[in-house]
Amino acid sequence: FTTGAGNPILVFNNSILHRLTHEELMFIIGHEIGHIKSEHLQYQLMGDLLIRLGTSFLDSTVIGSLISTGLSLAFYEWERRAEFTADHAGLLVCQDLHAAITALCKLGGYPLEYYDHLDANDFLDQAQHFNNFDEDFFNKVIKTLLVMNSTHPWTVLRARELMLWVQSGEYSRILFRCTDYLQNM
Repeated sequence: FTTGAGNPILVFNNSILHRLTHEELMFIIGHEIGHIKSEHLQYQLMGDLLIRLGTSFLDSTVIGSLISTGLSLAFYEWERRAEFTADHAGLLVCQDLHAAITALCKLGGYPLEYYDHLDANDFLDQAQHFNNFDEDFFNKVIKTLLVMNSTHPWTVLRARELMLWVQSGEYSRILFRCTDYLQNM
């Protein structure tokens, strides 16, 4: 994670450093730098403060409680979307979709004893299957309810978002612009 709005600090636990490949670690570092460059830390700090203040003042009435809950849910949605943005930055740094997906798998709780047999394509297949649940209204409501109080989207959705971003061509366009810029310096 990254902390400190004015002078950001990246924090890694020991297991991340030992369990990720170099490319996967580059994805994680890029992800955290993405939070810094996108100024997510400042917005998170302000959002947390506003939610805490709003909750203490507004929760004393039913209408206040509804407003407070609405603000909290909107803030959580913003935080989940910020994770997608940071994942894009992570992929731009590591430049390896397979490594980005396997890093997400490992962060998502993939068992250590199966790391040698980790298949990013299986995870992406699961992501597509998971997305197909949205065709059914009831399943879509359940998915929404399960994630609405979370700051991070489900790992499988993050993998799918990365895959879609690459497929859209936007990832390649950004890389091409950066390469072109560096060559013309």
